[in-house]
Amino acid sequence: MKTKTKTRILIVDDEEPVRQLIGQILEGSDHACTLAANSAEARERLIEQDFELILCDIVMPGESGLELVRHVLNEYPETAAIIVSMMDDLNLVDSALRIGVYGYVVKPFKTAQILISVANALRRRELEIESRSFKEGLRRLVRKRTAALRESEEKFKTISASAYDAIVMMDTEGNVSYWNGAAERIFGYPRKEALGKELHRLIVPEKYRAPYEENFGEFQKTGRGSAVGKTLELSALRKDGTVFPVELSLSSVKIKGRWNAIGIVRDITERKQAEEALKGSEKKFRTLFEASPDGILIADIETKKFKYANPAICRMLGYSKEELERMGVMDIYPKDILDRVISEFEAQVKAEKTLVQNIPCLRKDGKTIYADVCTVSVLLEERKCNVGFFRDVTDRKLLESQLAQAQKLQSIGQLAAGIAHEINTPTQYVGDNTRFLRDAFGDLKVLLEKYDRLLEAAKSSGLAEDLLREVEATVENVDLMYLKDEIPKAIEQTLEGVERVSKIVRAMKEFSHPGPEEKTPIDIGKAIESTITVARNEWKYVAEMVMDFDPALPLVPCLPGEFNQVILNMIINAAHSIGDVVGDGSEEKGRITVSTRRDGDWAEIRISDTGTGIPEEFRSRVFDPFFTTKEVGRGTGQGLAIAHSVIAEKLGGSITFETEPGKGTTFLVRLPIGKETTSTEKAGRHRGDHSPYPWQTENPSGAPRSI
Repeated sequence: MKTKTKTRILIVDDEEPVRQLIGQILEGSDHACTLAANSAEARERLIEQDFELILCDIVMPGESGLELVRHVLNEYPETAAIIVSMMDDLNLVDSALRIGVYGYVVKPFKTAQILISVANALRRRELEIESRSFKEGLRRLVRKRTAALRESEEKFKTISASAYDAIVMMDTEGNVSYWNGAAERIFGYPRKEALGKELHRLIVPEKYRAPYEENFGEFQKTGRGSAVGKTLELSALRKDGTVFPVELSLSSVKIKGRWNAIGIVRDITERKQAEEALKGSEKKFRTLFEASPDGILIADIETKKFKYANPAICRMLGYSKEELERMGVMDIYPKDILDRVISEFEAQVKAEKTLVQNIPCLRKDGKTIYADVCTVSVLLEERKCNVGFFRDVTDRKLLESQLAQAQKLQSIGQLAAGIAHEINTPTQYVGDNTRFLRDAFGDLKVLLEKYDRLLEAAKSSGLAEDLLREVEATVENVDLMYLKDEIPKAIEQTLEGVERVSKIVRAMKEFSHPGPEEKTPIDIGKAIESTITVARNEWKYVAEMVMDFDPALPLVPCLPGEFNQVILNMIINAAHSIGDVVGDGSEEKGRITVSTRRDGDWAEIRISDTGTGIPEEFRSRVFDPFFTTKEVGRGTGQGLAIAHSVIAEKLGGSITFETEPGKGTTFLVRLPIGKETTSTEKAGRHRGDHSPYPWQTENPSGAPRSI
């Protein structure tokens, strides 16, 4: 239980029996008393601690009791005072009460008289402290609210003065009671001229005044009206007579029991002009949208559904406008590329870039066409959309394929003599060995016939001397030991020649095949080797060929036919460059090194030669179409241009070079690997299962090989 704190009372009297008596009376009533014999001693006690009450005699040595009480009440306002004196003088009592004492007790006194006076004084003190506290709190609250109101008024004035919109207040009679700077600017009336005027006669065009007055009458009664709480577009009137569009937001406030209106008015002339211009732009856009020769589809980015389709895309895909606008992205692209198309679209939206792709599209009749598709992200009707522009390039795609095939055939035509020579050499020794085997077989046939006669003679009547001599003569004549040595060699050489011819034919077949129109994973090492085989006659007289292929390199997504053409062009260029250094190669040969390596998610192909190198003044034009430093008839200037187009544009890779005049050039081709093929899949391809390159490597270890 909390102990009640005793009231601290200071008793000041120069007569010790009196102050002792008063102390005993009050301490018996649960008060804590401190005694002092005079004013000086009392002042010391007041400094040492606080007192709730002081009982003081008037006449004392030194300073009088009245002076002491006046000092206490001034310096210690929380302390109450009672006079205890033998002087029963009304004037003295009046003086004591004037300085603020709570009681006057005349000696001799009774115990009850002291207790009642002390209790009343302490209660009165408590009430006055509470009153002072309440008054102080009230004063603080008033000051706080006054300051907040003043701050609010200052903020309102600042905001109102700097507001772009007009802020207008009407009193209960409909007269202007507030008019900010923006109102002066918008309506042309200075503040002094507008205040006190009827607002509807000031800024409302005459034809709108009657409904305004009727509506304001309702507002005066209820503080409500058809316009309150709404934002309306109205016509307003300037001082110069100009009628212009405004946007009005109206609210109400009750002041002194009557409704006042506050209007925020915005000049929307420029917005209206922009809307009219936008309507014109929309009309122009609609005309362009409908008349565009290219197909246009607008799709919602989140749902992937089409929102709008123009006539050109309807003709291109064979659907009606209504049918397309019920479809989505997943309905017009082949399923095998759908995930890729959507992921690329989403990446384009995230990067806020334009995306251009060549994509197969499905017509309503099931046929596939090819389109160049350019997509951009726009904000349409407050939703993010993709706008796709489609251009049918099916015929161009077919022509490009035909041209690519024609270029291959042209390359094959240019290589035909060399290929014929490559085939002729093994064919020649296959023929020579076959003729040797034919003659050898004739000799062996004679010998075998002699052996048959000798065998028959041995079975019947024994061996005849003349027959034995005849067999020995035949063995010597056919040179049997020579045939035993040469016939196996002839057979091996013949098989080797047949294999060489077969390899060249297979390489030619693969190289000349059009290949798929979409990227397919291939073993680029096998592809490069087949191309080197086809071009052998171009380089074998001037260079040694070194192949260093990474056996762990996964299959790489490529267009096989076009990739072969790139490698062929670069091998021929390397051979020509070396030929410019070594001549016909009769004295010395150069070297062409082709290697493959993996670099993270990229496959690297390096084709190095020990040729002339590229002069500095030509390096910036190496990949330009029709640029060549070769003499007429030796080069068209298309080889490296085609290489750059295929590698950089179609396969998403890069082609660069390093060169040093007099020492040679290295071309670096980098291709993205994409999703890796499993080892089982790759092993299947090496065995020839559905592989564009069915023959196996002659060097399974992967170590560099020279040819």
